[in-house]
Amino acid sequence: MIRLVSGLRSRNSLARQLAGAVIGSAGLRLLGMGLSFLSGVQLARYLGAEQYGIYGYTMAAVGLAGTVAAFGVPALATRESAMAVVREDWEILAGLTRWSFGVVVALSIIAAGIAAATVSLSGHAQDNATALWAALTVPFSCLMLLSGAFLRGLGLIVAGQSLDTVLRPALQCTLLAVAFAVWGHMEAATALGLSSVAFGITAAGGLYWLARVIPAPAGVARQDAKSWICAAVPMGATNILRGLDAQLPLLVLGAVVQGAALGTFRVALSSLVLMTFSYTLLGIIAPPIAARLHAEGDRRRLQMLASTCALFTVGCTAMLAAGLYVYGQWLIELLFGIEYVDAWAPLMVLCVSSLISAAFGVSVAVLYAAGEERFVTMGFALGLITGIALLAILAPLFGALGAAWAMVGSVSVRELVLYASCRRRAAIDPSVFAVPFILLRNRSRTK
Repeated sequence: MIRLVSGLRSRNSLARQLAGAVIGSAGLRLLGMGLSFLSGVQLARYLGAEQYGIYGYTMAAVGLAGTVAAFGVPALATRESAMAVVREDWEILAGLTRWSFGVVVALSIIAAGIAAATVSLSGHAQDNATALWAALTVPFSCLMLLSGAFLRGLGLIVAGQSLDTVLRPALQCTLLAVAFAVWGHMEAATALGLSSVAFGITAAGGLYWLARVIPAPAGVARQDAKSWICAAVPMGATNILRGLDAQLPLLVLGAVVQGAALGTFRVALSSLVLMTFSYTLLGIIAPPIAARLHAEGDRRRLQMLASTCALFTVGCTAMLAAGLYVYGQWLIELLFGIEYVDAWAPLMVLCVSSLISAAFGVSVAVLYAAGEERFVTMGFALGLITGIALLAILAPLFGALGAAWAMVGSVSVRELVLYASCRRRAAIDPSVFAVPFILLRNRSRTK
């Protein structure tokens, strides 16, 4: 590991940049997880079960609408702004900024109306305020995500994550605590309003921060809208496929099995969150660094980046899987209750899917950096199709365990397609299997 990381060292100190980003981002993520958990506890206690259900349904509609509205523009903004910084092309950066915010604002207004109509027609909205807050939250969330994406592309990798990870949930926790202390009670519409205010303040802070750090163009801003649209469409399609991939197992399982099995699988999925922490973290850190290295034409350091990320994620994921294998049943009984002990078996199967994802590394980041985002979309689409087919066969026969194995099949197909595309289109091996060859190459150079 030391030799591998030492291979990343150069005048720009990529190894130090990556290590700093990992440490800083990990701290932010852990703090954000704690704040999100705290806000969940507050909402559950302040609202009660019925009102909390209304809140949860409305925020789910907001989240889906926000994903559609943002589409692939934030990922595109991170990649293109990082490349513009390398080239010092401030005119194209200015054009990209105007184009990105214009597209996202237009789409978010449309999505906000759809989210408000969905909430109103569902019967969950007790009054017009619920739908109104849902509509306002959609553009706020999109602006927050886009400003954070630009900040990461400009080199503020850790700071760019702080908006949604720390600042927004911290504001939400504070507003909820103050409001409940003043009024002594709370309803879903009030909680939604406070959440919308937290999103709005965070979005305003992100826009102000971006305006302070983005370089001013010396000439007239330029746009390459055609190529940006061509890139954003597959990126957005990939985001939608990711959302479907995450929700489909629960939806299919809920249609074919009884409630106990569905509850067991929900517990297994919720327990898997820690397993995905390392490669989710690097999935945020790696794209702007990979984009810069690709723009510089430094394929050697791009390969070193991919291999280091794969080695880190496999090590973290394997240790967590071993811990869950030994203590998983005890932890499930302690946290969720003895009736959910059966969740341990599907959880172990889901750990296999996490190890597969970790082993194939940050192929998405490399493909995005190389401008091959259509192959990312293809990988997720083929994985989703495989998952649907396996779910239809295995879920009715084996319940939660069958659904877990279906997810393993889906992840395997997706990662193999992404791996092959990365090797063929970017000439980079993103998997952990490339690590021994990198070590041998570094050893031969030092002799």
